[in-house]
Amino acid sequence: MSLDKLCQLWRTTFAVAGMWGLRGSASRKGNTLTLTVVNPSADATREAAVVLRGARASSATASVLTSSDLHAHNTLENQAFPEPKTDSVRVSQPVLSFTFPPASITKLRIELS
Repeated sequence: MSLDKLCQLWRTTFAVAGMWGLRGSASRKGNTLTLTVVNPSADATREAAVVLRGARASSATASVLTSSDLHAHNTLENQAFPEPKTDSVRVSQPVLSFTFPPASITKLRIELS
């Protein structure tokens, strides 16, 4: 089965002026848009607006993996650290606003209506 039948990749643009910025990707499967974003800054949060062009979001959640220890990692003895935290994201059509913590990987799961 081809990748096209499983999911649809979307063009993802990160417009960041004057600062070390966010990186990521987006894909869509059915009515779920998944946006994965990395904030590589060790000490600065990044506020961002996710603009949905040609689509409307009915709900969104964010799963964030981060730690105050830049060297944090899981091991065989401690497999649950660091652990992602999941929370809902406020949707204000057609924009979702989110603040990405320093040194984080975030999965935004956006349900489209």
